[in-house]
Amino acid sequence: MEKTLLIQAKNPPGWRRRLLLFLKLSQSIWFRPEHEMIEKNYSKGIRNVMELEEKGCLVLYGVDAKQMSHHFFLKTQRFNRIIYNFPHVGFLYPEDSCCQIQMNKTLVKEYLKNATALLRKEDGEIHISHKEGNPYDKWDLVKKAEKIGLLLHEIVPFRKDDYPGYENKRAHGSNADAPFPLGDSSTYIFRVSSHSL
Repeated sequence: MEKTLLIQAKNPPGWRRRLLLFLKLSQSIWFRPEHEMIEKNYSKGIRNVMELEEKGCLVLYGVDAKQMSHHFFLKTQRFNRIIYNFPHVGFLYPEDSCCQIQMNKTLVKEYLKNATALLRKEDGEIHISHKEGNPYDKWDLVKKAEKIGLLLHEIVPFRKDDYPGYENKRAHGSNADAPFPLGDSSTYIFRVSSHSL
């Protein structure tokens, strides 16, 4: 059975539809921030979680994408796909400041290392949807992935219209339920290098 792990620190209400279409109802594990935070910050969050559970998804709370390979349950699993849409640490500094960029680079690097440990090596893929242009290009996604033994397989445009009902969310601060401008965005798909197997 195909297994997908979706990391969603943000809580875009329409993502459940994309996930279910993408998985074609195969077994999946989806983890989110704590239940109370979802209820407080996201208008449709609890309904989305309930819908996922009704479709047979396992929803885990409070899992850190930077340490997920050490999670008591996840470390026993291997996944065909691990997906993280628009990773971001939140706004501690201006978006284009060196400190903000470095913190986001660290998040991506740690996510990639942990995702690699949970991936089925033969056919697994790690997906990151990411904004393009300045300052996001400074995150060096491809370089970070290559340093830990991943190869860029494909970059595909991220088009919100391809996913009916998808609503991207800020996920941080007092406007957590508000959308953020996607602009030009892509999904980077990485696979484990044959040298790393």
